[in-house]
Amino acid sequence: MAARMTRLIALAAGLMLIVGGPGPCWAQSLTTTQKGLLGGGLLGAGTGAIVGAAGYLLVLLAVARWGTGGPLGALFPGLFLVGAGQGLCITPLTTTVLAHASPRTAGSVSGALSTAQQVGNAIGVAVSGVVFYGLLGHGYRVAFGASVAQLGGLLLVVAVLALSLLRPAAGATTEG
Repeated sequence: MAARMTRLIALAAGLMLIVGGPGPCWAQSLTTTQKGLLGGGLLGAGTGAIVGAAGYLLVLLAVARWGTGGPLGALFPGLFLVGAGQGLCITPLTTTVLAHASPRTAGSVSGALSTAQQVGNAIGVAVSGVVFYGLLGHGYRVAFGASVAQLGGLLLVVAVLALSLLRPAAGATTEG
């Protein structure tokens, strides 16, 4: 599938990947308008990370089923879920961080958050590239599968971290 994308003209390849775009838009609207249903803050971020990991799993299953020459449409459900997971995860994380900033430091906190996101994105691309190109000698299917599995695995780590922060500290009491 992805190998077929290399033979597509740039416009066709871009249009094929546009399927991931509606996911974040839809998910962001859910995180801002229905927090009671989806859970905001760290619960929403953990949920989003799990949805994104499920999307990567669907992409892996599509490639395992059809290889790199299968129908491009087989990637659409996974790409949509990856995008939705990003929307469900990033918005609550940003809101959670900025909610803890005082009005006096909000600008600095926002700048530091933006910088951390950009550095994280750059490191993520570099690590995925090392995984992909390190395994490319074993074939495109193996390299693609390993890099997608790595992305899904990292999202599961994000989910565990976000959800583990929801637990009350040892010895904490809840007032009723």
